Amino acid sequence: MQFVAESIPGRFVPLIGLLCVIVLCVSGLALLVPGIGQIPVIDQEEGSLAQSSRQMHDSGNLLLPEVSQQTPLDRPPLVHWLHVLSAKITQLPDNITTYRLVSVLGAFACAYFTYRLG
Repeated sequence: MQFVAESIPGRFVPLIGLLCVIVLCVSGLALLVPGIGQIPVIDQEEGSLAQSSRQMHDSGNLLLPEVSQQTPLDRPPLVHWLHVLSAKITQLPDNITTYRLVSVLGAFACAYFTYRLG
């Protein structure tokens, strides 16, 4: 009994891999992007994370995040830095969509690396 992958000629294998990545990206866009800006902030954690990242963006202090003049050191600042980078790229620091883009791109990266693992 032959497996399907063994019966495919070798020249089509890269095309099938590319097709899988395209399907992964299209399905990810269809599932993650619609409504990203219409849904209000529901979780208090999301709001405080976005607020501290916005304060980092506005103040220019990229070393330590601040929330209401307090420095939360319970998580690494990488997420804040990615949010500030997203705000600088999109030029929309007051829009919650800017801060949610980091999570969408992270979901795409996780899906892609999971695909690459096999």
